[in-house]
Amino acid sequence: MELQIADKVYFVAGASRGLGYAIAEELICNGASVAIASRDRAAVQAAAEKLNTCGQGLARGYTMDASSEPSIAAAIAMAAADFGRLDGLLVNAGGPPAGQFDVFSDED
Repeated sequence: MELQIADKVYFVAGASRGLGYAIAEELICNGASVAIASRDRAAVQAAAEKLNTCGQGLARGYTMDASSEPSIAAAIAMAAADFGRLDGLLVNAGGPPAGQFDVFSDED
């Protein structure tokens, strides 16, 4: 199936392993570049290196704490500067309990 994502740039949070990594891998294997983020610097760098061996796009790793607004803003800004743009964002992080998006506060 053609995903039509070649030459696009995506930011994937929580992507050093598991579901986030699998999504980043699918993106890069289909020609997209990915900025991946995780709290664990060593793990996210290792994941980026591995992703760079399996696809046509470029993977870069960023250290980010998804529970910290300043950390999120810094990682997004660095990735946007490094890649020149971001075409999509996937937030893959554990978080608040299930509920309606519009009732959650930033603290949630």
